Amino acid sequence: MTARFWLGTCLVDLDRNEVRRGPEAQRLTAREADLLRFLAASPGADVPRTTLMRDVFGYHPDANSRAVDFTVHRLRRKLEADPGRPAHLVSSVGHGYRLDGCVPDVPAPLEATRAVERPADPTLFGRASPSG
Repeated sequence: MTARFWLGTCLVDLDRNEVRRGPEAQRLTAREADLLRFLAASPGADVPRTTLMRDVFGYHPDANSRAVDFTVHRLRRKLEADPGRPAHLVSSVGHGYRLDGCVPDVPAPLEATRAVERPADPTLFGRASPSG
């Protein structure tokens, strides 16, 4: 997964640690960016909470911490149109979390951005028509 991807109408830029919805940008904390990067590496896959505790937060998987849950809560306020009904940062009940709807931000090819219709009549460029 690239460091820039779309979640619905949000552009997530992990290189700049920000989420952009239209002209408005919100900063991501380093931990929020780490969690998104980890989940985006396997979009749509359920990731156990214990794995997130160990691999993202550096805690023992059995640690009694709500760090993952608090970080997810903050991220949902930044990412989701309706944080109470998340469409992208989804809980997998009794398991962990997953990131749904990840679409890589791929710039349009140069040819597509410079597409120009060819005129049907070559005389538009100052050349004489073949008939006269």
